[in-house]
Amino acid sequence: IWVGTYYGLNKYEPASDNFSCFEHDRFDLFSLSANRIYAITEDKAGTIWVGTFKGGISKIDYRMNRFIYYGYNPLKPGSLSGEVVRTIYKDLKGTLWIGTDGDGINKYDSKRKFFKHYKHIKGNPAAIGSNSVLWITGDKYGNIWAASGGGLCKYIPDVDGFKTYRAGENGLQ
Repeated sequence: IWVGTYYGLNKYEPASDNFSCFEHDRFDLFSLSANRIYAITEDKAGTIWVGTFKGGISKIDYRMNRFIYYGYNPLKPGSLSGEVVRTIYKDLKGTLWIGTDGDGINKYDSKRKFFKHYKHIKGNPAAIGSNSVLWITGDKYGNIWAASGGGLCKYIPDVDGFKTYRAGENGLQ
């Protein structure tokens, strides 16, 4: 069991009934990227992805016993869109969807190691409702849903965009 707190990442060890704690070390590039943990997800390969406050994502590299940092880099196209990761969701196909606080949604292409960005663009009906994304989940039909500051957003694969349901529309309260 993995548990995130404001002070680091913890792994419960049932054999000893104790926790192993992982913390950010500013002198170690391969430590946890930040201590405040907002999201933890396991991908289809069994790798743990950790969303942090102001540290982007830390992915556990079990072979090397270290963390790999994924963050925002304006000089690197396809990097994560922001450093505050609120939610990480693995869909039915194994794709990771990352919601940020202020920088929209990222869809991770594991083959290309590339984050595709979905952001709010005023006047664009296929854009997400807000760049502040609180939660991403899916339903049994494979639909991706995101709760944002601008409403509930449903991913529409045919247009590679979103339909946003706002409070007071379509019966949404």
